[in-house]
Amino acid sequence: ACAQIRRWVYDHGQDCRKTKGMARGCYGQVERRDQESLLACWGIDRE
Repeated sequence: ACAQIRRWVYDHGQDCRKTKGMARGCYGQVERRDQESLLACWGIDRE
């Protein structure tokens, strides 16, 4: 499940990965998903 977090990068049907550098883009959501994925998956392979 934690690997799927990075796939959640759509906002109102728009792919936020394509909005990097745009004034009204949603690229911050992509960065947050990367951070959430790192936190959620941290240490999961050590168990």
